[in-house]
Amino acid sequence: MANAHVNVNLIIQNVDNISDAIDAGLSAGFIEIRSGTQPARVTDAPTGTVLATIPLQDPAMGAAANLNPNVRAQLNGTPADNDADAGGTAAWGRVYDSEFRSRP
Repeated sequence: MANAHVNVNLIIQNVDNISDAIDAGLSAGFIEIRSGTQPARVTDAPTGTVLATIPLQDPAMGAAANLNPNVRAQLNGTPADNDADAGGTAAWGRVYDSEFRSRP
């Protein structure tokens, strides 16, 4: 197996782009936690039951940082859902901007 080496600045830029996409709507984005089988693609309709909806701050994350050997962008604040939408086993989640556009 070959190892691939990627420039860390490119990774940081991509993580920042994801953060910008979450913040693209008029207000804060959110995370949906769902039961059931995860769809194969982010463009497929969500499946299962919504168990929790976790609101994010706007902006959702700080700038990505090089934590050699990893890159991380930390969520701002302490996102929490204080009132679960339904009971069940969490199987997958999806991140949305405030306009309900799903983000990878």
